[in-house]
Amino acid sequence: MTLELPEQPKSNGRRRALGILAAVVITALILVGARWFLHGRYHVTTDDATVDGDIVLVTPQVSGTVAKISVEDTMTVKAGDVLVELDATDLKMMRERSEAELLRTVRDVRSLYAQTQSASADAASAQAELSLAQIERDHATSDLTRRQAAAADGGVMGEELAHAEEARRSAEARVVAATRRAESATQRARAQSVMTSGVDVAHHPRVIAAASALRSALINESRSQIRAPIDGQVARRAVTTGSMVAMGTPILSIVPLQSVWVNANYKEAQLTHVRVGQAVEMTSDLYGSSVKFHGRVSGLDAGTGSAFALLPAQNATGNWIKVVQRVPVRVDLDPKDLTDHPLRVGLSISADIDTEDNAQASPVVTPAVAAAGYAQSEAAADAAVAALLASALSESDGIVPAHRHHKGSVR
Repeated sequence: MTLELPEQPKSNGRRRALGILAAVVITALILVGARWFLHGRYHVTTDDATVDGDIVLVTPQVSGTVAKISVEDTMTVKAGDVLVELDATDLKMMRERSEAELLRTVRDVRSLYAQTQSASADAASAQAELSLAQIERDHATSDLTRRQAAAADGGVMGEELAHAEEARRSAEARVVAATRRAESATQRARAQSVMTSGVDVAHHPRVIAAASALRSALINESRSQIRAPIDGQVARRAVTTGSMVAMGTPILSIVPLQSVWVNANYKEAQLTHVRVGQAVEMTSDLYGSSVKFHGRVSGLDAGTGSAFALLPAQNATGNWIKVVQRVPVRVDLDPKDLTDHPLRVGLSISADIDTEDNAQASPVVTPAVAAAGYAQSEAAADAAVAALLASALSESDGIVPAHRHHKGSVR
């Protein structure tokens, strides 16, 4: 007879294991649900994000031959630093001709003012001669009247009366001639004053035009030194010494790494509660998850990536397959995080937006960068023109030797 062992202990162990497994699963589900309820439902994440920034193409504003290159790729430059120098011989000669033209114009305009004063003096002299001729005519007329009255009583001979009549006619002729001279001199003075009235020598249109031409020549000469428009890092230098560069041809790029941002491409279904101003926490593949970057949502793109593609999708033709679209979300980074852990354009980023704050903030409208390097040459040109013009006006004859103005160059 075969004896069967009891199965009760084995069944109890199995039930105990299943109970423990169920408890673990339930506990895990509770923890996951609690995490989602307390945290996850307020956060949207994506790893489809990259660092983006302005890539400023530096282009010559004048054509010329490259004489010197002062930078290499990866170098950091400040706004106004000289990057490349072009041969400026022709531009220097043009500047010197403009200086001479300004000096000549100041002299000519001074002569114009002198002619105006002379014409005014001639008009005043002619008017004085007319007044004197009118007085002489009145005196001759009065003398003739007296003699005519005396001749009626026989007190004046006919010959004397004839001389008085002749003197009156002569005085009248002189008045007519003086009147014509006065009118002609007055017209000349008026025509001359039109060229100088209302302005001094420094603000005369001809002087302003010559000063503007000199300012243009100075700026063009300064542009032979190609300067950095902004702070940043040099990239993609594509010019060598001795090469001929044309105006508007890119020769290198500058990337302002201190003002980069993140473009996070979220699925359209994730953007329901995303608002401008919400906090964003990010990690980069470069530094790993131990380094956290912080930022704020500064704006959402006007359309999906496919809408701005070179060849947009034509969903109204052929067979259509729905594809989840992504919308770029711009995130501005905390400057302190960038200072501590610099980023490069194009690096991969993982972004997590906290959507619990559902208030709508104002979009950011301030431009990321502003070119400040070009203002230096304009200010220097203005100062050089003002100095040359002041020196020319202070000279008695309006002529200043050219060598005294070489310090006016904006190079």
